[in-house]
Amino acid sequence: MIHKRRSAHPNHIRVTFELPDSLWANQVYLTGDVVGAPRAKVPMQQERDGAWRLTLDLPTGNQYRYRYQIDQRWYTEWNGSTTQDNVDPNFSVLDLANQPA
Repeated sequence: MIHKRRSAHPNHIRVTFELPDSLWANQVYLTGDVVGAPRAKVPMQQERDGAWRLTLDLPTGNQYRYRYQIDQRWYTEWNGSTTQDNVDPNFSVLDLANQPA
């Protein structure tokens, strides 16, 4: 699930990536150019409520490819906030191209 809200940084959106508490995992990473490079990965934190979250301030005017690595398995998110990448269907795309800051 993706949550977007206003960022303290001009021309940015604060985006929280969240996976549910029903996910049983030891390690969860967010990967893709959303964290700097297609092969980069950033660990998500499991919160007290059991959900896995990572919050990033992302510049508006761009599209970001991402997916999750969950205990060495890949997971692509399909929801109303993202679309499938036409180049690599294993990635989701977060579109902030027309997102007001």
